[in-house]
Amino acid sequence: MALREINLIPSDILSSRYLRRHLLFWAVLLIALLSLPGSFYAYQTQFVLNKERPMKNLENIHALIGTKIDDIYRIQAELERLDQQQGVLKTIKRNLPYSSVLYQLSNIMNEYAWLTSLTIDSTPGKDRIDNDKLELTGLALSNDKLGNFLISLSSDDLFKDVVLKYAKEIRGKRYYQASKVDKGLIQFQITCRMYEDNQ
Repeated sequence: MALREINLIPSDILSSRYLRRHLLFWAVLLIALLSLPGSFYAYQTQFVLNKERPMKNLENIHALIGTKIDDIYRIQAELERLDQQQGVLKTIKRNLPYSSVLYQLSNIMNEYAWLTSLTIDSTPGKDRIDNDKLELTGLALSNDKLGNFLISLSSDDLFKDVVLKYAKEIRGKRYYQASKVDKGLIQFQITCRMYEDNQ
């Protein structure tokens, strides 16, 4: 007697199982084959291209440093230009107060005493006229007129330490009020220091 296998499962179900098994196998195989180039590409980007990135990074850093150096040179040139402008402005500011000194002197002067020379000895590097030395040389009609000028100069707040260095009579013709007078003139020299008020 021969034994025979009898399958009670219908053949439709068996063929669909077979088909599903084969489809699953080929799908897994296809996915594996398709993922192989992707994994190869990922390997290249992660390991091979990373070795080239430091070179690109160095080039980028070099370019960035170059632009920063250019910016630094530009800023230095701007600072030098501003320093020059500041120096010019300091010079202008330094020389401006002397106009007020000359104006004050013109108010103090009288018609009987006048200056022949004015010397200002200033300390370099200062922004103010404090303690600048002033030397006045001039002529006066008489000692009284010189004394009046000296008193006016001493009483002004702008000038301090007013000292009459010398006063001597010099002979010569002079013109005063359209008439020639043959009298001597008083030649004088006065030194003082200037004091700038903070107002």
